[in-house]
Amino acid sequence: MSAGLEGVVAAETRLSRVDGNGGRLVVAGHDIEELATEWRLSDVAALLWSVDGGKLLSGPEVEAGLARARGVAAERVSRLISVSAGATPIEALRIGWSLFVDTDPADYGLDAATLLTGSAPVFVAAHHRAANGM
Repeated sequence: MSAGLEGVVAAETRLSRVDGNGGRLVVAGHDIEELATEWRLSDVAALLWSVDGGKLLSGPEVEAGLARARGVAAERVSRLISVSAGATPIEALRIGWSLFVDTDPADYGLDAATLLTGSAPVFVAAHHRAANGM
């Protein structure tokens, strides 16, 4: 009889594989170290968003979408700042995301993943600056 959780499957995914004995994490067929050190964020996003039969995207397509999303978020920063005083960064992020209406992604030629991913750094940075009097 074995103790602990050996052999217990907590979740299954086709996206990643953990090789605990070899000390490797493989994501979408690539070592995590390779993705973290050699790939641009937009290229990693394109890879991850096209796994499981999603639309095959290129890094430049993703980067263009993320840039549009940052612009959309920037238009909402003043409203975010006016309602997020005293919020934690994650609360401010949720508040920022709540400023989008359901039609926003399509209105800007974006999908929800691109809009949320691209807007996150804008909202968090704006909140941090406001919270620190900048």
